[in-house]
Amino acid sequence: MKISHLAYYILENYSSVEGGITPLKLQKLLYYTKAWGLVSGELNVGGQFKAWKNGPVNGYIYHQFKEYGDQPIPKQEAGPVSADKKKLIDFILESYAHFDAITLSAMTHEEEPWEQTQKDEVISDQAIKEFYSQQPFAKNFPLSEDKPYYPVYTDFMYSFIFDFQNDDEAKEVKFDSFAEYKELMQQSKKDLKNFFAFESA
Repeated sequence: MKISHLAYYILENYSSVEGGITPLKLQKLLYYTKAWGLVSGELNVGGQFKAWKNGPVNGYIYHQFKEYGDQPIPKQEAGPVSADKKKLIDFILESYAHFDAITLSAMTHEEEPWEQTQKDEVISDQAIKEFYSQQPFAKNFPLSEDKPYYPVYTDFMYSFIFDFQNDDEAKEVKFDSFAEYKELMQQSKKDLKNFFAFESA
């Protein structure tokens, strides 16, 4: 899949998320879709990512949307995507799109592919696949509604589990299903909004 096609797919289908899709957030969503596509073996996203200051960046997409700076990119139209690819892409994006750009950038800084690649050098597909294949989120593949859901580890999560032993059960976070996880995320957002509304009343 061409990376430009994926970028437009994200901008068509996820521009309505809170805060919109800024150029920085788009880069990170593209990167994680490429990473998990490699791990799953079901999606090959073209294009390379280099280790820039704010995390992995694809130069072509950067120059295409850099005019928007830190502002959301307007909704775009994308070409059709096959049902199988769409299911995988949406699963990945729904797992990441609710995080803001700064959180996503910080997450990549905690991960070896960016961390161990020299500045401005290409992050190899091999490094990406080797690292992410060992992460809990990789257990979600192949996708199945009968499997538990292993969520994305944020930079906060990494710091929380840093001192845990590798065989400590508390180190592994999982939910009964992806649907359960999404319901809990929606409820937590509602609770947070209600809290701030109460505090400001």
